[in-house]
Amino acid sequence: MPRLTKCQKKLRKACEAKSIRQNISINDDSNNDNSDNDDGNLKSLDVDDNNPVYDEPMENDNAQQCEAAKGTLTLHTFWDTKKSTTSSDERSDSDEQSSSDERSDDEIEDCNWYNKIPAALENLELDIKKENMKSEVWVRLNGICLYLQLIKCNYSKMNASDVVSNAAGKGVYHSKCIHSWAHEYVMSHQIPYSRRGHHAKTWSFLWDEDILLQVNSYVREHKWDITPQMLMMQMNEVILPGLGFAPSPTIHINTARNYLKELGYTYAKVKKGIYIDGHEREDVVAYRKIFLEQMNEFEHRMPIFSGDDLEEVTWPDKQPLRKKGNGRAIHVSEFLTDVCGRLALPNEMQVSNDFSREACVIMHPGKNNDGWWKADDLVNQVVERAIPIFEACFPGCQALFAFDNASSHSTFSPDALIAKSMNLNPGGKQPKMRRTYFGDERIQQDIVFSSDYHNPNLREQPKGLKQVLIERGLWPNEGLKLEEARKLMSQQPDFLAQKGRLEEIIVAAGHKVIFYPKFHCELNYIENFWGAAKKFSQSNCDYSWTGLQRTVPLALASVPLTTIRRYARKAFRYMDVYRKGLTGKAAEFLLKNTVHIAVFLTQFYNQLTFSNKLE
Repeated sequence: MPRLTKCQKKLRKACEAKSIRQNISINDDSNNDNSDNDDGNLKSLDVDDNNPVYDEPMENDNAQQCEAAKGTLTLHTFWDTKKSTTSSDERSDSDEQSSSDERSDDEIEDCNWYNKIPAALENLELDIKKENMKSEVWVRLNGICLYLQLIKCNYSKMNASDVVSNAAGKGVYHSKCIHSWAHEYVMSHQIPYSRRGHHAKTWSFLWDEDILLQVNSYVREHKWDITPQMLMMQMNEVILPGLGFAPSPTIHINTARNYLKELGYTYAKVKKGIYIDGHEREDVVAYRKIFLEQMNEFEHRMPIFSGDDLEEVTWPDKQPLRKKGNGRAIHVSEFLTDVCGRLALPNEMQVSNDFSREACVIMHPGKNNDGWWKADDLVNQVVERAIPIFEACFPGCQALFAFDNASSHSTFSPDALIAKSMNLNPGGKQPKMRRTYFGDERIQQDIVFSSDYHNPNLREQPKGLKQVLIERGLWPNEGLKLEEARKLMSQQPDFLAQKGRLEEIIVAAGHKVIFYPKFHCELNYIENFWGAAKKFSQSNCDYSWTGLQRTVPLALASVPLTTIRRYARKAFRYMDVYRKGLTGKAAEFLLKNTVHIAVFLTQFYNQLTFSNKLE
């Protein structure tokens, strides 16, 4: 067979394709396999390798191709241009209709989202106050709360998320996360939680009981100073080789850190922070507002320390508590001020030998030692040490004594007006109370019978609730029971105005006194002082009784004045953020960040308050 040229090969392929199309057309038009009628049918061309048409080269390829294409369908037969145009118009109309429907659905959803913001903010306040919440969840909820408040102040979504992200010291990614978290919370009151640390893990050495027992024993021995580095060295050098692992495997420091987390330890410094259990209780919050208002008045009379070393003085207007262990202890009662640190006389000041040089009292509590610290001991310390030393160091100044809510700080004098200490009838084991005044006319009344009372058995004896109420005209004809009479008496203005023993003594000396709210140790900067002193004791004591006695005075003197002033400044910052309406956890989160974030949020809350007033 002669060799075909390139043009002949193309023609052969065209003929084969034509033959296939003719056969398909014939099968579609008729079911007859053998038909002699050529009308309406397409003839197929038989292509034979011996066909002489391939013997010689073609002179006119175009003519032959046209001859071969006779009877085939044209392109417009396969693609109807009119129909195609109509369908494309219909598709474009349907696309426009669907896009408009989608836009309308988005607008409706966006409107519903804005309408749900007030309800979402109310749920956020409840969720933020929940206890036992993970820190990452609490941070997300606070970020969402700030974001929604900015949206209410007519911020755009993008600007609001950027503001919250910048306040948290984050970037663009966190801003996008805030936007998505807020949208999800408003629509479903839920946020996506992180799955970090919840995925399946490989085999752990802690699954071995022998290893776990030795790890727990070692961690308990070093529970106050354990670190991942220490646990890693103990595992690699002692525990695993000692259990016969050959060759002995090793763990990485990251694995040791995960083991500590699995055992319930957190990578943080153990220190006194905020009492969360009753921090936001209604009565505590109510008194906190009163305390902050009173403290705000006193702050104008206190010095402000600034500068790098906190030496510049200006005058305005001119973390879980450790349980106490068993064994012998040392009790320390100290007075602290940010002006001079520990309340004590300067070394250059000369006084008599019977005059105490410092307000600090150190005792050894216990039944067989110095006894127990009582209210009388505190009163003696204030009268004999604190007030005289203050007046000697700061003549002409007025002191503000601030106490926490310890039971020894809230005791009353023996003759104080306390209704619950009174009996219903005269005499008996009830205290002899002081003279008082009642009514708008300030009528004088003695709670004790006079020495010339007509009944000799009742002379200089307590009158009791019934007689006192009769003299005031408050005893009903049907009578009262003991608890009812005590309740009625306790509601009288003179009984309500009764102050504690400590407050009466300090006010009588010409000074002021205030009590911190319950569960608010962050407002009392002496708690930070105790923490620093205890840390020094733990690091420098040999854990013997003699060593402890030697270390405690050194620990009290180890805290410098600059550190005490930093503690005081932080306490006043807590007071400032509480005045602006932040809760305990929000204040703790805010003050852990840098100062410029605190300034930013202060300006933000001022703007938010102004916007609310405009609304």
